Parts: sequence; C-alpha cells; structure tokens
Amino acid sequence: MSKGNEQREVLFEKDCPAMNLGRVIVLGLGNQGRAHALNLRDSGVEVHVALREGSESAESARNEGLTVCRIAEAAEADVVVWAIPDESMPDAAGTLVGIKDGQLWLFLHGMSVTWGWIDPPKNADVVLLAPQGPGTALRELYQGGGGLPAVLAVETDYTGSAKERLLAYARLVGCARGGLLWSSFREETVVDHFGEQAVLCGGVPALVRAAWETLVEAGHDPHLAYIECLMQLKLLTDLMYSSGVSGMRRRISQTALYGAATEGEGVIGEETKELLKNLLNRLESGGFAKHWLAASRGGEWPRERKRLVGGGDSFGDAGRWVRKNLHWPGIGGKK
Repeated sequence: MSKGNEQREVLFEKDCPAMNLGRVIVLGLGNQGRAHALNLRDSGVEVHVALREGSESAESARNEGLTVCRIAEAAEADVVVWAIPDESMPDAAGTLVGIKDGQLWLFLHGMSVTWGWIDPPKNADVVLLAPQGPGTALRELYQGGGGLPAVLAVETDYTGSAKERLLAYARLVGCARGGLLWSSFREETVVDHFGEQAVLCGGVPALVRAAWETLVEAGHDPHLAYIECLMQLKLLTDLMYSSGVSGMRRRISQTALYGAATEGEGVIGEETKELLKNLLNRLESGGFAKHWLAASRGGEWPRERKRLVGGGDSFGDAGRWVRKNLHWPGIGGKK
C-alpha cells in the first residue's frame, strides 16, 4: 500500500496554509521550471532561476523578468525546486555544498530519489509536488484563475513542518486550486512512467501507426487512413476526458459502439495484458530506470531519439498533407 492511501481525500486551497517560504531557487527553465518560477513570482515569492554557465535559457528568463543565478547558489536558498531532468540531477547535486539547514528540496517527479540517483542531505525536508500535466497547462490555468491538480508526497520531514511547507507551495503555484492527492515518491514514479509508456507516449502512438500501416498496406488512401486513425482521435479523447469512457460511448453511433464491442476490444487481448504486466515489473524493479540512466549518458540513444522525432517517412508525410490542406480545430490549414 502506498503512502497516503489512508488519506485519499482531495485537498484544496482551504486546506493549505498561507506561509512565507523565503527565498526559492528553481533549478532549470524547462517546461515545468518556467511555469513554477513565473507562478511563484506572480504569487509574490522571491524566486530566482538557477542555470548552468552559458545556458541559452538565461536571456529568455531575464526577458520574462526573472532573476538568474548559478546552480551553486541554491545551497543558500530556503527552497530548492528540482526542475531539471532527472538524469542531470546527480551532477547538479554535487555542486550544492553545505546547504542551509532545514532547506526544502522539492521535486516535480520522484524518479531520481526513488532509484537513488540523488542522495538528499539529511538536514533537509524532501518533498514531491508532481503536476498532472505539462508546464504550459500549469501556467495557463494559473493565469486564468484555475489550477492543475498535483500529486504530493513527503519523503523526509527533517524540520517537522515539511507537509505544511509543501501544501503552502502547492497553494502558491496554483495546484491547490485544481486538487491535491497524497501518494509516495515511488508510486508517483512507477504510475507516471507506466502511463507514459503503456498509453500516452508509447501505446497510443504505436497503435495509431500500426492501424494506419494496416490500411495503407491493404491499398487504402493514406490520407483518409491518417484522418480516421489519428486526427479523429482528439474528438474521442476529448469526450473521454470530459465524460469518461462510458460517456464517450453514449455519444457515438450504434454502429461504432457495436463494432467496438464485437471487434475492437479484441485488439487488446491477453497477450497485450501480459506485455503490460511485464512492463510494470520492469518499472517497479528499477530495470527501466537503470537502462535509461545508461542510455542518457551516451550510446545509441541520440540516433534513436532522432529517428523517433524525425517524422521523415510516409506516415509523417500523410500527416503533413492532412494538416496543410484541411481545416482542423486549433491547427488552421488553407485560408
């Protein structure tokens, strides 16, 4: 059972103290780092962004009114927000010598702590706030008066007030407006990676491409196949997002519903479920984390990454044609 399962109630702003957290330093200005820094600033917090020497992000940070400092300066902060990639954290941690006693180390993802890539100091509170969406959504929702839900965890409570400080931080960045759930570093890590790999970033794109290839190899038009297998996916996921799977099914045609039940559900069978179990085992055992850390430091990953994001093939060509020549919500097309 994961930490926090005994208190699965959802917390909101009313449950979070309004505290002065002191000087906050956000490590990194990536997707999440930028959003956290700007939201904290707009909430009246003294916040700096720590970047490596010569970082191309420094000018961007200053243009948005943020103060830039060196990573080593984070040792003197009251709160350090770890917004750099997990695989970069061990090197960054090595520069934080003699940290301020009682410092709050706040992580946005549990991976580096869960698998021991980083060894937080014994005289610091170690907590987790994992927004359930990208930094762009965190920022946009905050600016609109809303908030992005987040998962919380306390790994080390050195000061005795780690929980209160974490809740106060969640209030400052807006996540408390969306809702907060307690978990643990390990559970957040495993569930997050499983969702990414099995569904969001791995399973769904692979299924879409396999379906498209099946139609095209059978002689069907690649553009129509792309529209059916990918472009219409947003309409259905939007329905599932707003109304759940059963709500989506109530809104589709009887033909689509009957076909989904008699034919479509068979695409995901026992073999797939066994593969999902094997994937979960690799995540829970730390096998994936070990392989990713090694890959991130060289080897074949740069070439593999280029292949994955390149899109220079017939599938990518079909997508570019569809987006260019037809009008799609939020995309445009010919005017």
